[in-house]
Amino acid sequence: MKDEALTAVPVDPAFGFLGAAGSPVWVLPQSENPELLYLGYSTEEIDDGVFIGDTLALTMVDVDGPGQFAAYSTDSFGAPTVLFDSNATGPQTLVVDAGEHTHVNWAFGEAGDYTVTWRASGITTGGVAVTSDEVEFSYTVGSD
Repeated sequence: MKDEALTAVPVDPAFGFLGAAGSPVWVLPQSENPELLYLGYSTEEIDDGVFIGDTLALTMVDVDGPGQFAAYSTDSFGAPTVLFDSNATGPQTLVVDAGEHTHVNWAFGEAGDYTVTWRASGITTGGVAVTSDEVEFSYTVGSD
């Protein structure tokens, strides 16, 4: 990840999940920046009516890295909503709607190599529980 992603944790206590105010954090933003990766998640290829309630679960199974990892969104006023936080316990799950495409902020607390493991699951309208294989995404933070 490019050093252009390096910023400081805001003074606003709502961002305390990222660490102490003013401490370094590398963030890939939810709004497009041509200098940085523009990451998100998508369920656009899942048709309506496949899963009960047209929802499925995205689970962060594990994070391996030198520091904290968090994925969060910010509203139009800049207030954060934490979606995933490696400082929280156990696997964490976010219920997402089928047919959506969403970008969020991806934050890393220290330079180094990270591996984040994900899994998706849901219950079909026919009552069958389905779970994807676990998928690892790797990030190198702090070097161009």
